[in-house]
Amino acid sequence: MLRRTALLLIVAPLAGCGGGGSAARTAGAPRRSSPSDAEVRRALHLPDRVPLRATGSAPASQVRVVRGWLDELRRGQVARAARNFAVPSRFQNFETVALIRSATEAFVVTASLPCGARMTTVGGAAGFVVYEARLTDRPGGTCGAGVGAVVRGAVLVRHGRMVEWYRLPDRSQPRRGAPAIPTGPAV
Repeated sequence: MLRRTALLLIVAPLAGCGGGGSAARTAGAPRRSSPSDAEVRRALHLPDRVPLRATGSAPASQVRVVRGWLDELRRGQVARAARNFAVPSRFQNFETVALIRSATEAFVVTASLPCGARMTTVGGAAGFVVYEARLTDRPGGTCGAGVGAVVRGAVLVRHGRMVEWYRLPDRSQPRRGAPAIPTGPAV
């Protein structure tokens, strides 16, 4: 129970799918050129080996795992989606890395995501599946103004399970008429 509570304390503040964390652009701040890859890595605390963008294609078997996770989450099948994580595995949504050490922790991490998502583009780089997805509502979630935003991720798949999942900088486009969603730096 203590470990689950600690995981919730790590994941809960980071769960916002369309939110910005410390990497978000502050309202009213002067606009500047796109940040360098090094600035993006520092802002999101991403390991150097995690790609920021796809450089080619990803193996279809690995894409199926990531797409399956997104599809199950979007349908509100959180327990089924959580089974796509290996135990142990790593999950980094913005700055904090959660080490998933049990099926229960995989469920907690997956359930913490308030939105569903539909994969829109996918590629690969350095052994990772790099994807973009458009956020959707999901049964049991509270996506709210995040619906329609575009999010990105880099996922390392081994033996049919996700062993590492990293949030990449967003390229969010809020739906027409919705307030702007603070996001990470664009790449």
